[in-house]
Amino acid sequence: MPAPRIGSCASSRRPGLFFGSSASQSRKKVTAIAAGAYHGVALLSDGSLATWGFNGVGKLGDGTAVNRTTPVVPVGMTSATQVTSISAAQYHTLALTGTGAFYGWGYNNSGQIGNGSTAKDIVPTGAKETPALAGKTLISPFGGAEHSSVLCQDGTIAN
Repeated sequence: MPAPRIGSCASSRRPGLFFGSSASQSRKKVTAIAAGAYHGVALLSDGSLATWGFNGVGKLGDGTAVNRTTPVVPVGMTSATQVTSISAAQYHTLALTGTGAFYGWGYNNSGQIGNGSTAKDIVPTGAKETPALAGKTLISPFGGAEHSSVLCQDGTIAN
């Protein structure tokens, strides 16, 4: 079986990005895409994720530190999780679900994945709620080199 790939769907009259391993298999439309330092993450139409690229610090979230030239699904980031928003930072990745759960994984020397430590995590880990997030409805995560923040529904930005 061919490896999953991301690319244009030649048989479609409308251009777009799709995730799937062959034309005969179900393809999932890419609804959002983000690029970090040497890695990418795609949010798929069913609420799942696909990641690929450099993985030396676990930023692909597949439980390994193996670089991937073809997309993999981060541990637990399937359609059942219903991811709604993503961010690919320098060496970490962030995801937000429809229930407001905030996940981070990868390099974490400054605590940027929000797990309450500074140890890297090679699988998606739920962020610990901080006073800055208490009572907030989270809309969209974003990350930089060694920090992460989230846009809240009330227009504020929380770290």
